[in-house]
Formats: sequence, C-alpha cells, structure tokens
Amino acid sequence: MDSGVVRLKFLAEPRSGFRRKERFFFLVRKAFQKRRKTLLNALEDPASAKLSKEALAGVLGGLGIDSRRRPETLSLQEWALLSESVGTLS
Repeated sequence: MDSGVVRLKFLAEPRSGFRRKERFFFLVRKAFQKRRKTLLNALEDPASAKLSKEALAGVLGGLGIDSRRRPETLSLQEWALLSESVGTLS
C-alpha cells in the first residue's frame, strides 16, 4: 500500500475573484433554493428592481452566460463574475 502527504497552503486572498463573499453566497443560495429552475427564474426577485428578469437577463447576456442554464452548470469563475456583475445593479 502506498501512502501520501497532502499539504494545503491557504491564500490570503482568493484567486477566484470573490471580493464580496456575502453577495456570492446570497446568489448561490438563491439559485439552489428552487430546484430544476433556470438561472433566470431562480435568481429573479419580483420585489427587487435590481434582480428583475430584465436586469438579470442583461447581466447574464453581457457575461456570455445563457440564462436558460441551470445553476449547477456554472463554473466557479462564472459565479464570481456573476456575483460581481449583479453588484453593479445596485
């Protein structure tokens, strides 16, 4: 049997581009609360003009992310870009 050692080195700042962790986790939780929904339908918030379908469609389209994709298909980098871009709707 072979053995191995794994050494983890934590970075002071994440490389993925997450500057606002709160916004990132808010979006991820919101997207995964509604199972089997597309990104556009899962992230829409009718009570907020900031997260209207029109605003979200514009952000997703600007990032080159198809609004019909499901949340689980996004890469970590795409989530980072989305969380930063949604912040510009404020």
